[in-house]
Amino acid sequence: MSRSKSAVFAISLLIVAIALSIPGCQAAKEKVEAVKPEIRGTSLEWGEVTSSTTELIATVNVYNPNPISLPIKKVLCEVTMNDIHTGSAETKDLSIKKNTESSLKIAANIDNSKIPEFWTEHLRRNEQSKVIVDVKTVFDLIVTDFAYPSQKKTSIQTNLLGSMSKAAPIPLEKKIELPTGQEKTIFKAAIESLSGEWGNIKSDSAELLLSATVNNQNPYPLPVPRIISQVHINDIPMVSGESETDYVIFPNSREDISATALVDSSRMDEWFVSHIQNGEKSTFNYQISLALDLPGEVAEQLGQEKLVLPVWEGSKTFTTNIVGTKK
Repeated sequence: MSRSKSAVFAISLLIVAIALSIPGCQAAKEKVEAVKPEIRGTSLEWGEVTSSTTELIATVNVYNPNPISLPIKKVLCEVTMNDIHTGSAETKDLSIKKNTESSLKIAANIDNSKIPEFWTEHLRRNEQSKVIVDVKTVFDLIVTDFAYPSQKKTSIQTNLLGSMSKAAPIPLEKKIELPTGQEKTIFKAAIESLSGEWGNIKSDSAELLLSATVNNQNPYPLPVPRIISQVHINDIPMVSGESETDYVIFPNSREDISATALVDSSRMDEWFVSHIQNGEKSTFNYQISLALDLPGEVAEQLGQEKLVLPVWEGSKTFTTNIVGTKK
């Protein structure tokens, strides 16, 4: 649309606005409603995903009922995740044709380096998050600008540690076969309770605090020299290592054992890339084991000096729906 036509259209709107202040000018009111552009919907989709950025494409459907094209000054898009600005974009000098519905696309690049900060806030908020995508279409009417905002909100909820808390006893047995063909139990224990919770949460790491009550049902003590931790999200290692302990579970007794696994939050940008590429789906796998020293006779019968006993073990799949394509 030419500048002169834009000016005429803007002046016409001002004249109608003045007319609306005069009682009885219903026809003028109908005229304003008839020429007002209409936002008929905003949709989101994922675009190109790289190690450094994730493209979020917003499509705004705008209907122009006027017999002339309308200029669009700009379309703005801003992405915030847990109040953290993660991406934005702006397009300029667009227009929508007369008497038609047009689709305006704008692509915002999410900075993947901001994802660890988002993840830290996610844990601090009890594994709950908010993702907000704001899209604003600004029409240029020379005399004034008309801005049409559109907002998409998404909630993210996970419960990664839910399966770590168990109250029912988990029996553990090791048997050997005797020359008579019968079996003999030479190791017997039970996990009587399990729990897991988030501890100190920092920008680059999060403490996973674990506790268990282990019942040693054997006539010999069980020293626990090491705790072995393995935690993955989408096969990306978040925890991997061993820690030394001085626990000893005495014969026919219970012992409360605590462990701390340090989750590497700095790798959550890698997780986000895999999460989006996997259709907003991830799997959280964990295995934290006690390394037990066995007495000589038992070790000889089992053919191993140490017994690695998985205590906290499981898998949790979670999905998100940031772009709103899932029902």
